Amino acid sequence: MFKKLELGDIETIKPFFHFSGSRINDNTVATTIMWRDFFFTEYLVLDETLILKVKFLDLGTSFAVPMGKDVPKALCFIRQWCEEHETPMIICNAATDEVEALSAHLSFDSRVERDLADYLYKAEDLAWLAGKKYNGQRNHINHFLRTYEYSLEELKGENIKEALDLLDRLGVEENPTPIYLHERAVTIEVLERYETYGMDGLALRANGTVVAFAVGEALNGVLFVHIEKSDSKYRGAPQMIASRYVQHMLGAGITHVNREEDLGDEGLRKSKLSYHPAEMLQKHTLFIK
Repeated sequence: MFKKLELGDIETIKPFFHFSGSRINDNTVATTIMWRDFFFTEYLVLDETLILKVKFLDLGTSFAVPMGKDVPKALCFIRQWCEEHETPMIICNAATDEVEALSAHLSFDSRVERDLADYLYKAEDLAWLAGKKYNGQRNHINHFLRTYEYSLEELKGENIKEALDLLDRLGVEENPTPIYLHERAVTIEVLERYETYGMDGLALRANGTVVAFAVGEALNGVLFVHIEKSDSKYRGAPQMIASRYVQHMLGAGITHVNREEDLGDEGLRKSKLSYHPAEMLQKHTLFIK
């Protein structure tokens, strides 16, 4: 039966994510593990197929699109489980291509969750910020380069403690939302259990102090930026870490960068749009008939 998803289950669930060809951040190991407690995630492996059960938004019990060798059998299992527990069968965070594939097996009504749409960018665009449309970002970067002696280094060892110190300096915003508080707590967990998560990170120093860092993972040609923090007192630090991290990861064979959703935050939406996404990856909630 279903088991509560724990940090120690990373290696158990990791192989199944290579079955997903979608580019949404929900279909990554790190996102699944990082948000396991927020969504009360449980999992079950059935005939080499991963089934994830969550508490999604205000809908209650929902399921991710199964990943593995026998998705149709997993869908039958989910339907049977829902019938036995007298609960509606709901599939959450389905990518558009997954919706099309699921239509061969299920009949459903679909709802697009705009606030959860991922921002997908061309890796070369973010790495080099070339052209007039990126004048603003380059101006901030040029200010940073003129003002500070800087260095970039892989996030590991001693600088992980410095990244945690940066989080302490940033503090907690006023009237924080539950999502904000969880994101901050899980950022600390990722840094403290960095080897367990197995992601790639980059730290940015200004005059010897770590002022920004980014952490993510490359999967199926996409760099998923799961965490990005910077000290706003250092003008240009956010733009520096955003572009230099992508440059750092180009050797991993990435063609695109997923900078995740804006969750309806207007400031975050404006910032993500200013980097000119190549595509918005819509996510769908499916209400199975």
